Amino acid sequence: NGQLILESTSLDEALTEMSRYSSKEFVLDLGETGEVRLSGVFRVNDTDAFVETVATMYDLDVLETRSRLILTEDKQLH
Repeated sequence: NGQLILESTSLDEALTEMSRYSSKEFVLDLGETGEVRLSGVFRVNDTDAFVETVATMYDLDVLETRSRLILTEDKQLH
């Protein structure tokens, strides 16, 4: 149905699941924020919006490489 339904899923697991629908691997590069739980319904054909939403919710930076999208708390990456 084109949707990913998350119910109290760890942020790390949510990123892993959503990266299945992207040409890039999603990587979480942080400590305790990975223990945060995420619930919601997300469109699998709009992975950019998912990453942007997660980054905004948790005040994360996104570093994009050729094969990965890395979400990090390290503000020095930009």
